[in-house]
Amino acid sequence: MQTLPKLDKAETKVQPNRVTTQHQPQTALFQARGMHCASCTIIIERKLKKLEGVLDVRVNSYTGKVELVGAPVPSLADLDNAVKTNGYTLLRWEKRHGFKTRAFQKNTPKDYLEIGIILLLFLVVYQLFSQLGWVPDFAVLDCWAKSAERAAMIHLKRKRTISRI
Repeated sequence: MQTLPKLDKAETKVQPNRVTTQHQPQTALFQARGMHCASCTIIIERKLKKLEGVLDVRVNSYTGKVELVGAPVPSLADLDNAVKTNGYTLLRWEKRHGFKTRAFQKNTPKDYLEIGIILLLFLVVYQLFSQLGWVPDFAVLDCWAKSAERAAMIHLKRKRTISRI
């Protein structure tokens, strides 16, 4: 039978917790620019959660506030690069950012170009459908409504004459 060597007192001594502040979860606040809706929130959360060290991400689509919990928190450059490909920008959170930020956020020329292209596309589709005869003639609909109104009036007159009898 083999005996175990005696343990040194230093080996059996209770060691203090060696967790450094770098590995404890930290919370950081950021401002996300370029958000328009709830799906933007989901995209940003998913992109940031993929980064190493990120434990939790909460994004407010109205204020653009990004609350990130990490051990350690990645650098602002890493965070910004993660969402930049989707058209978002992350900045350090400042107290002056608040509920007014979203209300006063201005559209960019790119936003107006996208809206214009969508409207132009609708006009082209409408013209194409009207050339093919797939758009109803609203004058016909107006005549149908008037005839339905006349039929309702005739029905009311008949009902009155029947009730008098």
